[in-house]
Amino acid sequence: MNMPNDPRRNAAEPNSKQPEPKGSHNEAASEGRPEDLHRPTASPPGSDASWPTSGPGSVSPAANSPVKTPQEWGEIDDFEKTNLPPFPVDALPEVLRDFVTELAIETQTPPDMAAMLSLAVCAAAIARKVEIHPRGGWMEPSNLFVVIIMGPANRKSQVLRKVAAPLVAREDHLIAAKRESIASEHTKRRQLEARLKSLEKVAGESPNNNKRDKAALDAKELAIQLSSTPIPVSPRLIADNITEEKLEQMLLDHGERIACFSAEGGIFDIMKGKYSSAGPQFDGFLKAHAGDRIVTDRMGRASVVVERPALTCAYAVQPQVMKAITGDDAFRGRGLMARFLYASPESLVGRRDVAAPAMSLEVAESYAACVERMASFDGELELRFSLDADIRLRKWESEVEEMLDVGGDLEYMQDWGGKLAGATVRLAGIIECVDSTFDESLLVGIRSLERAIQIARYAISHADAVLERPDSPSYDDAQYLWRWLRKKELRVFRRRDVYQALKRRFPEVKHIAPALSELCERNFLRVLPKVTGKIGAPPMEYEVNPCLLDGATRPQKSQNSVSSLSEGFEDVSNGGESEDWGAP
Repeated sequence: MNMPNDPRRNAAEPNSKQPEPKGSHNEAASEGRPEDLHRPTASPPGSDASWPTSGPGSVSPAANSPVKTPQEWGEIDDFEKTNLPPFPVDALPEVLRDFVTELAIETQTPPDMAAMLSLAVCAAAIARKVEIHPRGGWMEPSNLFVVIIMGPANRKSQVLRKVAAPLVAREDHLIAAKRESIASEHTKRRQLEARLKSLEKVAGESPNNNKRDKAALDAKELAIQLSSTPIPVSPRLIADNITEEKLEQMLLDHGERIACFSAEGGIFDIMKGKYSSAGPQFDGFLKAHAGDRIVTDRMGRASVVVERPALTCAYAVQPQVMKAITGDDAFRGRGLMARFLYASPESLVGRRDVAAPAMSLEVAESYAACVERMASFDGELELRFSLDADIRLRKWESEVEEMLDVGGDLEYMQDWGGKLAGATVRLAGIIECVDSTFDESLLVGIRSLERAIQIARYAISHADAVLERPDSPSYDDAQYLWRWLRKKELRVFRRRDVYQALKRRFPEVKHIAPALSELCERNFLRVLPKVTGKIGAPPMEYEVNPCLLDGATRPQKSQNSVSSLSEGFEDVSNGGESEDWGAP
């Protein structure tokens, strides 16, 4: 039964003798007075006086309703089950550690991004030239596939440009050094081709048998000479968006090694078959990761044979890109997703320092010198493990095997986990090369392996978040709406008022309904009983779980969800414009 002073009784009983106070929310709504959603107020969050009552973007307080106790709400199904670990920067060699730390400060980005990209750059510098042989017939090439997942406005392009700069400078130097000789070789080849054409004409048309026979013999010798002389091309170390066919040709033209770096996700559209009617095209990528022989024969094109391809891939993409490809059976089923090391760091957008200090010149030069030293190594090296490193590797392999078993951390991503030991070996070899000079006596020591294992443990949690994320259609919208409700500290609200405030995100009321339903299913919200006695349909009203607002079981900001990066502190529906949401 309603108490005498219960406002809902007044609303439900039109003949009540208690007049509605002037300036109440109902009067304001009927008069349509615009009020600022962000106006300062001395009233406690959630009180009627603190809420705007009309106008675009306003939120009206719903009628008071009995509040459930925490016990009555039930268990909260949080969006963020686990907190993802930050990248173990201390596991990097000193030159990389200093570079990553200062670049993260300069760009105000998570160190994870610079760390993963710098490891990829070092891998590209020694790819194919260094092979890692842990024991027996086990061989791992030194190239890596890495992908960083972050939402818009996270300066992915800026970080990638800084990290890849030494390798780009190396490529520019090689192109400049070869420019004149390549031009000369092209001229010489064109002259030989013209001569061959002339000889073939004489051999086919001359009435003089001697001339015809001699021309035919000379043409044959010249044709053999041309076929055995490769067409000169400018040196390349890095590609961007590249088709499988072009990848294979570039591997053939550039010493069977190339790197593919990009801060966009277009490469995955190409792999999916953007330029092909035959569907997904990425066999060459798979083989170039493993170092398997590539043989391609196509009608009307010269055959391509690459004996030991070494492709390094490093991409920094938005969460929407990863959601599209992780849900594609071809990418997961054919093993492409299993080849990547993932990083899904927390966005700092909205909490970045302005005018952050720039990287010191000494640190930048040390990193550039390290990459140049690795890239300029011209020999080939088989890198083996020391005895203590081999013993430690066996223990790590056993641990990984247990994680792959039923109930283990890798049970549901055995495709990825099955390649984790090999990825660890690659990381250990790269780290050893960063710290050491190239020498036939060089061994992967236990220190480098321990560092690689630290990075591998980090990668497990992030791979789990990327490959096993929830895929509810309303998941992202529900997270967005929840952040907004937390920002406004609403305890009770009407659906129509929230819709009015978030029209940019939800153009129609029906678009916000699934997000509200998901929040109710997760016990973040509950639907309040409808108030009767008024003309027309009563508005939909919701109450926020007081536990979440009062902090008793407040969800902590986490990194484990890919979608949390896309919506964490930005409205991606508005072209990626940053909105300062503050702490969730």
